Amino acid sequence: MTGTGAQGETIGTRMTPGRPRDASAPPTPGTHAQLAYVDQARGLAILLVLLVHANQHVPDLSPIAHALATFGQSGVQLFFVASAFTLCLSYGRSRNGRSASGRAASGRAASGRAASGRAAPSWPALGSFWLRRLFRIAPMYYAGILLYLFAHVVIDWRDHGSLTLPSAYTPGNLLANALLIHGFVPSANNTVVPGGWSIGTEMAFYLCFPLLFHVFQRVRGHGLLWLGWPLLVAACVNVAAQAWLHRGLGIDNDNNTFLFYNLLNQMPVFLIGMLFYFLTEDARRPALGAPRRVLVMGTIAGAASTAALWLSTHDLAFAFVPLALGATFACLLALMRRARPRADWLAGVGRLSYSIYVVHFVITWITMDLVNRAMAGKTLPEVRWLTGFVLVTGASVAIARWTERAIEKPGIALGARVIDALHRDRRRDSSSGNGSGNRGGGVERGNVLSVRGTGPVAVR
Repeated sequence: MTGTGAQGETIGTRMTPGRPRDASAPPTPGTHAQLAYVDQARGLAILLVLLVHANQHVPDLSPIAHALATFGQSGVQLFFVASAFTLCLSYGRSRNGRSASGRAASGRAASGRAASGRAAPSWPALGSFWLRRLFRIAPMYYAGILLYLFAHVVIDWRDHGSLTLPSAYTPGNLLANALLIHGFVPSANNTVVPGGWSIGTEMAFYLCFPLLFHVFQRVRGHGLLWLGWPLLVAACVNVAAQAWLHRGLGIDNDNNTFLFYNLLNQMPVFLIGMLFYFLTEDARRPALGAPRRVLVMGTIAGAASTAALWLSTHDLAFAFVPLALGATFACLLALMRRARPRADWLAGVGRLSYSIYVVHFVITWITMDLVNRAMAGKTLPEVRWLTGFVLVTGASVAIARWTERAIEKPGIALGARVIDALHRDRRRDSSSGNGSGNRGGGVERGNVLSVRGTGPVAVR
């Protein structure tokens, strides 16, 4: 069974030929039974996002309902935690596979640093990693650029009787989004594709990920507490930078601003997802656990801390919000990992979450307008909100099923073909240069970061 979820590739479980796994043994990390909870977390994340965006079209909600709905924007941080965690699973497994290939090809001489898992990846391996990310993200995102360009032109024609491009659709902003570097461009960050800031931030994280993974691998051998150092350093650098920007340049980090969206501010969330992997799934360290009541209290305390930071008037409050949300969702993910809830429908929504995220804004605009026209003055605002949420969810899932088949999966397949072609050329050049095609081909194939998998969980 293969599935693709928000912004990622499938994670598979590879079995050694001729050595079937003992049925009485615990599930292998990476199998459907072990990792379905990650897709469920993604499903919860996208439902939170849909809740908050439906809420934005019903302004007269009660304060309690509005507060609950507003918390839905934190679904993006849940995506980030799940994304970093599953990316580590895929990347760690592929590096272990390369180490095994290197030892088989070169004997014991190759088993030093490669066997330890600490050797830095080769440039071809890094190229494969980044190309897979590009072909996973870009096709659906480019479809989103065209979709919202068309939608804004239609809205302008409806409201003003003219066909003009929105002011945000400048050549520079469009180019930044096409290159997926809009996470570094304030004017392009969240203006061309609604919600596109999270895609830009995650693409920036992908650039850093191999180095960060290598850092975690280097520090884990020094003891459990050392694993927290990357997170501590990132949090301190972020707070120091935001304090300097505020006091020196008068630039504030408020909710839904460029500074809040920026990778520097969101990096602690990703690092918490990576830390969760190294504490639970890393084969070199036994899985760590905490009592369920401790995880429940941690989730509640994290959510309460986030709410307090949101309500705070402190200048640096939103420099700590992502950190609090990351801790909250790490506890929640640990709870789901332990409970393994049977919610296949939620996992199915999670596997469609990237397409849902891209298309749901225009669906929300249309659906909530119709709901307000039909129900305004006749029902409570909360009824309009929840009715709209259900309708938006159903329509978004239906359209996402089509876009997954028509855009996402063909994009992933194209990326796999491009990577295979590049590595075939490299193996051909290597074999013609050293006259040892079979051996060179085997080693080089081990450097490719598993383009395909057979398991159910996708990396965002």
